[in-house]
Amino acid sequence: MISLKKMFYIALILFPLGTLITSVSIIGMIVNKLLMIFIILGLIGFLDRGTRKTYIMVFLVAALFILDLFFTNFPLIHSNEIYYLFIWVVFLNVFCDKIDIWFKDLCNMETVMKLVIVIWNILVIISLFSSKCYDETGAFISLTGGMHRFDSSALLIITFILFLYKKNKNKKIFFWMVVPYIGILLSGARTYICVAAALLVLILYGIIRKKIYFWIFIIPIGILGVYLILNTTVMKNRLEFSNFVLEKYGYLGAITSGRSIFWKIDLQEFSKSPVAHKLFGNGFNFIRETNGRYYGKQIWAHNDYINIIGCNGYMGLLLYLISYFRIMKIGKKYFNQKKLLIFILINFVFIFNAMFNMLYTYQSAVFSIPFILYFFYNSSNERKEKNEII
Repeated sequence: MISLKKMFYIALILFPLGTLITSVSIIGMIVNKLLMIFIILGLIGFLDRGTRKTYIMVFLVAALFILDLFFTNFPLIHSNEIYYLFIWVVFLNVFCDKIDIWFKDLCNMETVMKLVIVIWNILVIISLFSSKCYDETGAFISLTGGMHRFDSSALLIITFILFLYKKNKNKKIFFWMVVPYIGILLSGARTYICVAAALLVLILYGIIRKKIYFWIFIIPIGILGVYLILNTTVMKNRLEFSNFVLEKYGYLGAITSGRSIFWKIDLQEFSKSPVAHKLFGNGFNFIRETNGRYYGKQIWAHNDYINIIGCNGYMGLLLYLISYFRIMKIGKKYFNQKKLLIFILINFVFIFNAMFNMLYTYQSAVFSIPFILYFFYNSSNERKEKNEII
């Protein structure tokens, strides 16, 4: 019988496929729900012999979850939003506790990971030739139903490829990275294009030993990348929209694609909240209700920090940030982060996404974090050998 923890690893590896078929009738929804259930159960299973810090974080986020349910005006506008912060806190803190175990066990799942990469690539290649896999603006969305959902799935596949390269040191695996990068480019989502570009710089910096060659290589790639991005139809549409927003709302509105408009609204409404709601949140519908009332659309904040402050209060934001900073802290012990450029780019990949699109609400993006970090990871044996040499 397959253990709960092994089911966790299988569900984690299958998750980009689940995300990819999200819009495929009722099948996509069922598959995603089942994968999420196995991941949550697996995380609970990993809590055994955890650290005191993790137990405290899990208790606090669970208590906040219950409290925010009481603060929520039902029915829920988007039912998935109730568990996003909970998953973020539990996933990242358990990862910090079990880092060596996770990476060792995931290395044993290489065959499954390769199979998922191949199937994902085949499905995306087929969908490239279907008009139904593009939205009304011309953005490529594949089978996901949304460009950001597709991009988060592509990001997770890219990090799987990085994981396998780190394990086997076989550069042929990078061949499978072409399709997810093309998909992100065709989606036209500027946040993910920037994230993917930063990740590409990280990859090249990690595999090119002589750094002079890195700089020689990266400059022409950067110029070519900018040219290709600016000449896609969907990006031209985005630039036209940015010019419209620039004229109407100024530079900040143009840079944020108009999101700063409802950021201001969200923060103004939050400032009117009672002290208890400022501390613990206004419930899971708060941001969508606010934007629906004053902006005309029931959308989330497209910004982790504002979305969490509004719905989960300062306590929610504190738990979010502690979980993130804990990962960065263990970098000193587990990862090759002596290079300033690596540290800056890793943080850019996470923070830029969180700031201008949202990170914690896209589970594929959240689950990519350990795989990105593994690229610069030193195993316990490698650390032991390094200490012995020193």
